[in-house]
Amino acid sequence: MKHETWLVNLRPKNLLMVALTQAVCWSYLRWRLPVVDFRVLNSGNLALLVFSTVCITAAGYLINDFYDTAIDARNKPEKALPDTPEIRRKTLLFYGLLNAVGVLAAVPPALAAGKVSLLMIQAGTVGLLWAYSAFWKRMPVIGNVVVAALTALSILLVVLYEPLFWNPGNSPQIFRAHDAILGLSGFAFLLTWMREMVKDIEDLEGDRAEGCRTLPIVWGVRKTVLFVALLSVFSLLFLGVISGNMALNNGFPAALLILFLIFLPLVVWTITLSRQKTPAGFHRHSNLLKLLMLGGLVCLWLV
Repeated sequence: MKHETWLVNLRPKNLLMVALTQAVCWSYLRWRLPVVDFRVLNSGNLALLVFSTVCITAAGYLINDFYDTAIDARNKPEKALPDTPEIRRKTLLFYGLLNAVGVLAAVPPALAAGKVSLLMIQAGTVGLLWAYSAFWKRMPVIGNVVVAALTALSILLVVLYEPLFWNPGNSPQIFRAHDAILGLSGFAFLLTWMREMVKDIEDLEGDRAEGCRTLPIVWGVRKTVLFVALLSVFSLLFLGVISGNMALNNGFPAALLILFLIFLPLVVWTITLSRQKTPAGFHRHSNLLKLLMLGGLVCLWLV
């Protein structure tokens, strides 16, 4: 990769997915609660929250590449950050700038919500992403769980910043909308955890050469695949409960859509995962989970 193209490591497609997810969640809340007067989510504060999340996520990608120069040179040399003093210095400078802008962008929404302490979400995310890149990514389980939790948090952000949802039990409509976002975040947590472990299998050889202790290295590929399959079973049970409740409450067409859009594809994904033998095969399976997450966003409107 040429030095002048190193910023492609910001993963624009992933950043677009982050922004799209938060925008869809906000649109769902506005659709479900059309007459509710939001204090934070009724204005440009939502755009600032999305911008803040995108900036901090992009910074996370940069610091991850900064620490993974040697690993990426083995696993995906075409995408590895050039290991030169100039590029590494620029990476750190831009990393700091993105984090500063990301935290500052969240200040107006926090003030509108009346809780400056909400900024601890952004500040904590910055710290967790740094610790993940510097230490936890090379350890079994913890790095995967941190990324999955932060993915779920990016979805929950739209309700965490809106005072209306701090006591959702006061209104059945608000309670249902709040629970739908909570359910989507739980689904995102499980799928992201699965995807991170599949990526660890994909990067096994490069990680091992650099002394990492990811789950596939500690347990082996077969046991890791079995653990991913177990998480998939939890996800399927989760989807089954939601679909069953919808079917019992006159939502049979919507339950069928969830069945064909997410449930059955996830069953097929789980069965075929054990047949993968190459990094390319695991890479394809990792990317397929992104499509299932998009299916989750579509089904959000059915809950």
